[in-house]
Amino acid sequence: MNESESHSKLLRAGNQDKEDRISSLPHGILCNILSFLPFKYAVATCILSSRWKCVWTSLPNLCFDKARIMTDDSWNSFEKSVNMALLLSDSAINRFSLSSITRYNLSQLKFWVSSAISRNVRELELKIYNDCRPKLDNLHFGGIELPESIYTSKTLENLKLDLRFSIKQPPPGICFPSVKILDVLIYPTNKNLSERLFCNCPMLEDLSVAADMDYECYETLANFNISSATLRRLTLKNWIP
Repeated sequence: MNESESHSKLLRAGNQDKEDRISSLPHGILCNILSFLPFKYAVATCILSSRWKCVWTSLPNLCFDKARIMTDDSWNSFEKSVNMALLLSDSAINRFSLSSITRYNLSQLKFWVSSAISRNVRELELKIYNDCRPKLDNLHFGGIELPESIYTSKTLENLKLDLRFSIKQPPPGICFPSVKILDVLIYPTNKNLSERLFCNCPMLEDLSVAADMDYECYETLANFNISSATLRRLTLKNWIP
């Protein structure tokens, strides 16, 4: 082998070392890699190359965490990010998680939850904190109204509702037909609401309830009516803000 042939061989070997082997991996493996990144960084990979442009839209887990009080601009940006993810992603959702401290209107929440339910979500976690603690006679938002689809979903199995203000009463009938794990933190409730939430869940195995008993002079838990033939574990907690 002469010197010229040897040099050409070295160049070819060098080019092979620079080959983008990650991008040649199967789509499912790329999605799995992105699932370990915060959502905004997973979306940012779309600029790497045409191969990566739409990989993030197949992520099975959509998790949004805005764990600080937001200004008008940052809340609007947060809303746009969640809307974009739900409108552009094209696969079934395994887990949808939303965590936010806000004093703003939650008009989009119903749409977000409905979208996740329509995509056959299995795990749903909502942690919405109001930075202004509500008063008993004037709850800041007048109660959160969740979409009816959340109460009838046949794919939802694990539900966590950490909502630091009141929940509006769900419609009558079977509630959470496939939910096995239910973890809720709620403000003072009444007997009708607890019956709707905790007495009509045919698959429920693990129930955890935390309530702010301070508002009702420690009568909140006395209002809870829990009845389930499938329940294996029950946890009652007094949540102190």
